[in-house]
Amino acid sequence: MDSMAFGLVARVLRRIRTTVDAFDFSTDSELESMVAVVYHRMVEWFGPPTDSGRRVKTVRGPFTALGRDRLNREYVLIVSAELSGKDQQLAAIAHEVLHRVASGHMGLGRELWVAEMLALRSEQHILREHGWSPYADALMDAYLRDPCALSARELRTAKQLGNPLRTPFGLRRWPHPLGLTSGAAVLGETLERQVGWSRLCAMVRCRTLGDWLRTLPSDRLPPVRSVLGLD
Repeated sequence: MDSMAFGLVARVLRRIRTTVDAFDFSTDSELESMVAVVYHRMVEWFGPPTDSGRRVKTVRGPFTALGRDRLNREYVLIVSAELSGKDQQLAAIAHEVLHRVASGHMGLGRELWVAEMLALRSEQHILREHGWSPYADALMDAYLRDPCALSARELRTAKQLGNPLRTPFGLRRWPHPLGLTSGAAVLGETLERQVGWSRLCAMVRCRTLGDWLRTLPSDRLPPVRSVLGLD
C-alpha cells in the first residue's frame, strides 16, 4: 500500500473511531423508562404502528435523532448528551417517539409537515402531562415569535434540504428548511384548537389530506381549510 492510500485509510479509520466514541452504548435505565412511558402514550393517541414488534434501543450521542439498526431490525433513539435537563430529554424523546410511531403508518404521517407538526404537538402534551408546563410554554413562545416561521401553504410544499449526513444505525440526517419547525408548531396548535387533539392524531391513519378533511364535522371544515391555506 503506497503512502497516499495508507493515509486515506488512516483518516477513514480515525473518522470511524471518532464517530463511534461520540456514542454511549451503555444502558441508561432512566432514559429507557422514559421512552417506554412515552411510547405507550403515543400508541394510545395514534394507534400501534404496523411494525410494533420492533424494539426501540436508546443510546446517548452527539445529537438527537431516530434511526434504524437494519442488522438487528430495531429502532435506535439517539438522545443528545448535551440535554441534561429532564424537561429537555422528555421533549426530545417525545418528538422522536412520535416519528417512530408515525413511520409505522402509511400515508399522511410520513409527510414532512404532518410528521413535524404532530411531533411538536406531542412534545407539548407529554411535557404538560409530566409537569413541565413552563418549559412547554417557553418552547411555544419561541415558535410564535419566530419571524421566519413558514405559513401553512409553505409547510405543505416544504422539502428536506441538501444531501443527508450519514451516521451510524443507517440514519440519514436531513436538514429542515428555515422556519419549518416554528411554522409546524404554530400550525399544529391552531389546528388543535379547531378540531381537538384526538382528531389531529387521526391524521397519521389517513392516506391523504383530503381523507382526513372528510372525517371532520361539517362546521369545522371551513375554518380548517382556511387555516391550512386551502381556500
